[in-house]
Amino acid sequence: RAMAIELAPHNITVNAVCPGPVYTDMLLGATDADQREELIAIAPLGRLGKPEDIASVVLYLATEESDWCTG
Repeated sequence: RAMAIELAPHNITVNAVCPGPVYTDMLLGATDADQREELIAIAPLGRLGKPEDIASVVLYLATEESDWCTG
């Protein structure tokens, strides 16, 4: 957030993408079914993220459509 404030006068936006648990091969290898169910139970949307969820956000932030998003 500090970088966003510092760089805004230079028309530079700063954003961070910090997803929770994402359903990937890495997650599958590091957890068992019970652990994944626990992650789902505490997830605000009631599911694990998908790689496409992250990609969509990153793609949006890389376009001019997000020019007003910073911090």
